[in-house]
Amino acid sequence: MEIERAVVQRNVELTRDLGILDNNRPNYQNHYENCETLLNSKRENWMLFSYPPPYDQWYRLSDVLTCKTCFRELADKYFGDIEMQYLEILKETTEMKMPQDEHSTLAI
Repeated sequence: MEIERAVVQRNVELTRDLGILDNNRPNYQNHYENCETLLNSKRENWMLFSYPPPYDQWYRLSDVLTCKTCFRELADKYFGDIEMQYLEILKETTEMKMPQDEHSTLAI
């Protein structure tokens, strides 16, 4: 909860510094950092996305406020390929073991 409060406060300051505040909508003091859409700060209708290592070291901000759509896109981009990489490694390992296993079976 403490991390979220710090991220929200930093986001308010960043929104002000970027000059994207809308005087006609005083409750919109935050913005989604991926799509840069203003959001209603009173509703707290955001998601907190934390970049995984090693990406958290490459980006200036390792925790960002996002909408649900951007959260899904970021999750797919930074976490979705891990399963595919694992399956590829598993496939390569299995293919490497198969010829040895077949050869061992023939020798018996």
